[in-house]
Amino acid sequence: MGTLFKVSTLANPATSDREIEIARPGWAVMRARPNLREHGQVLWADLLHALGHNLDSSERRRASANADIQALCWLAVGDVEDVIVAGANLLPPASLRDLCALTSSQGVRTWLLYDIEVADEREEAEVSLALESIDLEELLNIRSRGGLAESGRKRPPFPAAPDVHFLGFLDMAREVLKEKDLALVTERFEQGKVQMLIRLDQASEIDEDLLAASLHEITVHTNDLNELTAIIKGAQTAAFIRGWHPRVDIMAWSQRGTVAALARHLEPEEWTQIARLYRPCDAATCALSTLGISVDEVGDILATAVADDGSTVEHHGDVIEVPEPARPLLVAQHLFRDLIGTDSDRFLVHGPKSEEVTSLWAGRLLKVVTRDTGVVLRSHAARRKSREGTTWNQRLGVSITRLAS
Repeated sequence: MGTLFKVSTLANPATSDREIEIARPGWAVMRARPNLREHGQVLWADLLHALGHNLDSSERRRASANADIQALCWLAVGDVEDVIVAGANLLPPASLRDLCALTSSQGVRTWLLYDIEVADEREEAEVSLALESIDLEELLNIRSRGGLAESGRKRPPFPAAPDVHFLGFLDMAREVLKEKDLALVTERFEQGKVQMLIRLDQASEIDEDLLAASLHEITVHTNDLNELTAIIKGAQTAAFIRGWHPRVDIMAWSQRGTVAALARHLEPEEWTQIARLYRPCDAATCALSTLGISVDEVGDILATAVADDGSTVEHHGDVIEVPEPARPLLVAQHLFRDLIGTDSDRFLVHGPKSEEVTSLWAGRLLKVVTRDTGVVLRSHAARRKSREGTTWNQRLGVSITRLAS
């Protein structure tokens, strides 16, 4: 079977309309719009929207320059294997050729749905593309074998952990929690306790900054207040055993990712929102900001510091592991750089003319993305909140007292 197909919906348009409303894994549905201008950006805006890359889901905006390259990058790193083009008869000949050339270059099967038969330049384009005619029924059968796409449900909420003094935490948890919930809360408590003990025992010198940094490392994977409570209570207990009495405002501590040089955890649904940005540079900037790279420094990251597969980023001599959902975003930016032929050695560039990212631009972008998606990212003002000294601990509600010398 080839990669370019023509499907007539004249026989059963209602069935066709119902089918393309169904979300299926590996399939994207592009709804073509009339575009009298050849090579118009409307074509790529529609394709980007079909691939799930649009900041505002309620409005298909005009795509920016290099939109065809951006669409190619997202096809290359995404999991889309089939693209349905509804209303393909509306596409001008050149747009039809450009679209099919781009999707075919990535081995993506393209299904062109025709509401009417055409007898003009579009027909000549179909012939030049050697489209394979497929019955609507066959397309429906192929689609049905793919099953249904998952709804993307959020993970079950963590049990409501009691916010009491760490020395009485487990006793209170036994009083108020059901057995199943108690087991999970106890597991997280022990996890925090053991990990803090390991860090303290391996340290040559213990101070307030080390304790707070260790606390962040232990809790970097979550911002859930109840899960944080259970882990932090265990970590506080461990510190107390080693002669330190840490007091933590858990609500304030959940905002630690806004401090420069501290990583920020995002839930899967939040990564999905970030991945919908249609410019690879924007998505990559957001991804890097979650790794503990300040707004001031994010534009200085070199392309050679980012692994080709997006798995790691080198920063200040440290190799930072990148969360799985963020890796395709970094790979897409690598591809974008290669395709535009940039001369810049910096990883984040907007276009082919060495348009490098500045701290001001990055700060504004993170603010706009936070506003439009609801995903809290490091703000522009956060670059002034460094980790120099121990004052960052106090801003996040951490106060540590030494009990023994």
